[in-house]
Amino acid sequence: MKYTATRAPLLIAAMRRFSGTAESTAPDGRAAEKVDRGVGFILPCAEGGPLYLAVESGQQYLKASKVHPDLPRRDAYVEPFVKAAAQTFGCAAPATG
Repeated sequence: MKYTATRAPLLIAAMRRFSGTAESTAPDGRAAEKVDRGVGFILPCAEGGPLYLAVESGQQYLKASKVHPDLPRRDAYVEPFVKAAAQTFGCAAPATG
């Protein structure tokens, strides 16, 4: 798995112009922009500007998932990363309830 987290304004601007970017929901339930059908997310943050997060599975994961059907689905890796990275960059989801 490859994990990416950045606040780079030029990269985020480019991701927003990508034809596969649309309003959606992040794995933690908040409104976000989904990039390339879920490869990445642009999270709105209260301070510090937006945060781009992405997880790439890669060929090794795909091969391993065919050999080991009990391997956790890709989403099992994405949600904890989004939560941890958002908290690390001061962009944690607002509490609900």
